[in-house]
Amino acid sequence: MRKLLLVSAAVVAGLVALGAAAVLLIDVNQFREPIRAQIEKRLGRTVAIGNLGLKLFPLAIRLNDVSIGESPKFPSREPFLSARETYVRVSLGALLAKQVNVESVRVVGPTVELIRNAEGDWNFSTLGGPPAADKPAADSSSTKVEIADLAIEDGRVALTDLRQHRPRAVYDHIDIALRDFAPGKKFQLDAAVHLPGKGKEKETISVRLAGDTPAGAKTIASSDLEGAVTLDAVSLTGLQAFTGSTPNQAAKAVFSGKADLRSAAGVLTGKAHIEIAEPRLKTPARIDFDLRDETETGKLAISNFKLALGGLTASGSAAVDSKAVPSTVIADVRADNAALADVLELANAFTGAEGVAGTGVLSLAAHISGPTDAVVYDASGSLRDARLTLASLRKPLEIQTVSFKAGKNDASLENLAASIGSSHLKGNATIHDFAHPDLRFTADVDRLDTNELEQITAPSKPSGKSAAPAQSGSSTLNGSGNITVGSIQRDQLVLTAVKAACKIEKGVIRLDPLTANLFGGAASGSIAVDTRTQQTAFDVHSKIQKVDAGKLLASTTAIGKMLSGVLSGDVDIRANPQPGQPPAQSLNGTVRVMLADGKLSGVQLMNEMAGIAKFLGYKPSGAGFTNIIKLAGTLNIQNGVATTNDLQLQFDGGTLGAAGSLGLADQQVKLRVTAVLPKDVSQRVGGGQIAGLMNTALANSKGELVIPAVVTGTFDKPRFAPDTEGMAKMKLQGLLPTKDNPLAPVSKVQSILGALGGGAKPAADPAKPADPNAPAAQQQPQKKKGIFDVIDSVRKATEK
Repeated sequence: MRKLLLVSAAVVAGLVALGAAAVLLIDVNQFREPIRAQIEKRLGRTVAIGNLGLKLFPLAIRLNDVSIGESPKFPSREPFLSARETYVRVSLGALLAKQVNVESVRVVGPTVELIRNAEGDWNFSTLGGPPAADKPAADSSSTKVEIADLAIEDGRVALTDLRQHRPRAVYDHIDIALRDFAPGKKFQLDAAVHLPGKGKEKETISVRLAGDTPAGAKTIASSDLEGAVTLDAVSLTGLQAFTGSTPNQAAKAVFSGKADLRSAAGVLTGKAHIEIAEPRLKTPARIDFDLRDETETGKLAISNFKLALGGLTASGSAAVDSKAVPSTVIADVRADNAALADVLELANAFTGAEGVAGTGVLSLAAHISGPTDAVVYDASGSLRDARLTLASLRKPLEIQTVSFKAGKNDASLENLAASIGSSHLKGNATIHDFAHPDLRFTADVDRLDTNELEQITAPSKPSGKSAAPAQSGSSTLNGSGNITVGSIQRDQLVLTAVKAACKIEKGVIRLDPLTANLFGGAASGSIAVDTRTQQTAFDVHSKIQKVDAGKLLASTTAIGKMLSGVLSGDVDIRANPQPGQPPAQSLNGTVRVMLADGKLSGVQLMNEMAGIAKFLGYKPSGAGFTNIIKLAGTLNIQNGVATTNDLQLQFDGGTLGAAGSLGLADQQVKLRVTAVLPKDVSQRVGGGQIAGLMNTALANSKGELVIPAVVTGTFDKPRFAPDTEGMAKMKLQGLLPTKDNPLAPVSKVQSILGALGGGAKPAADPAKPADPNAPAAQQQPQKKKGIFDVIDSVRKATEK
């Protein structure tokens, strides 16, 4: 038995070796034309084949440089298919009999050109139709070719859509298998697209179709088919990379699902079930829909569309006409009483937006129609009981109710009622032309606390790079509207009953005209806010009337505790702060003020003037203030420093003129002042009671006492000193100011004793007896009052 087995094995081995030797002796190139002709006949396309070779295990004929031509209906420089290597598995017995019985065809790394022409027909739709040319095959009577299986491995597909005017795009890693493609048999077509996954994993889109092999002029596309398209954990980034669009790295969505398809009489129908998983989705979203595609008419319809995610349910339908030029689409989507939290969750998953969450109830209805390159959409809906939290806000934005509408180029908000912090807003808005937005709005706000809003707005995270200045004109938004605000508060500054017409023009917001109540008085004018610069710039033109100066200054400057009264005036200032610069230092412009019935606290001007003029015997007033009858002047502000040359103060002891500068940022005071005491004071003083006569004080022709001084220090701690330079100038010019205008030197310097004493009198001759008829008053002259008596009487009168 053992010998018999050994002999049998030897015989079989010998026969195999003999068969292999016989095969090697066959010139396979003699089958090139029969194979080419049969493939050409089967596909209905011209076929070209290079040299043939033979592979023993498994037995196959290697075809080099195979190409399948394009249909004349689809002019192209490239063949429909080209491959450098193609393997055709054949039957050994048939090959020994010089016949080619093709069991399978394997094409490695081919390039396939898919083209849709201007009429909407695809070039693959004619595969399996009549051949492009019936060429007689050499020795065709003695040879027979049949193809059992066709496989394409790791192919490339180039897609050109002439109907949609889309350029050629190339897709890689595609496998196709066609089995039992022969008359009287049911063929099966499998196709798979392998997308790069994580590590060695592959994301796969697979297609399986089965149907009767087309006969006669019938094509695969028009055959009756059944099949499915399957998505196996396909990522959104993979799909975008495969289609040639820029991948959205922020979106981590993964699609899995299946669409069951059936084609009959040129109509493809199916049902799809797809799940969308994403790390930011608490549960996967599910999409279900039916489809119907009419090959001949190019009509694609999607019906019974449903999207479900938690408390979100949306439904809709769509229809596409692919034969129209360009293709047209009609679609409707509707969601009623959807949970806003789930809508935002889904939106964040696909847009990559972070830090946006909220609750509320959203209703939405949208309609889309028109050519695919210029669709027109209309949407309307409402949002209620919403509470939104954003990364840019430290407090939630609450929307009690709002209705909205949106079109391709416009949108509107109606009946908006919203709040953030302690501010509540009601209003309406419309916007037109999204490319160059034009906004129209009305807004009614109960209160705005700018300090609170700054606290609510979270600072942006540093990027590690210095921010570039905003470019002028970078904003294209224009608009106008009317706003009313119950109160606007910035620190202690409060405007009430604010009304303004607002205009927005390319990043500049203008409130003009603007009216408001301000600390018991009124303010009117205009404000311009320029948002185009890195830090917001302001331009203010305002008129104020009968405003409480103490409250206003206390809310805006460091001298608020020093000055009070009723203030009126004009403000014309601009602020353009630079990075790291104190806000006050950026101020430029002009301020004209008029203050009446006020008080200067912390400074007793009569005490300061008495100290400079060295009033003998003067007892300083215990009052730590000076009553102001009138204060007027103009401040010219440049880079936060206010200068003046016409500041005039009328106080209860005289008048004062000032010229110099006030530092609004550093609070430094540098003023030259000239005080003019009235005649009724100077007449009572007497020259002998002023130690500083001709050194720190002078008298004009009206008998008024003139005291020049220098004020330095700060707002809260001013220092008064004699102005020796001013005194010298007055003496040199021989002119002094008057009480009516303490800044204009118009009055001549008078004899100090004569001016203060009411006029010079000739001295009495002691040797000459007195006139007996002279009045008693002349005979007994009254004792002159000292400066102490005069100042003290004035002080007592003012303190009553």
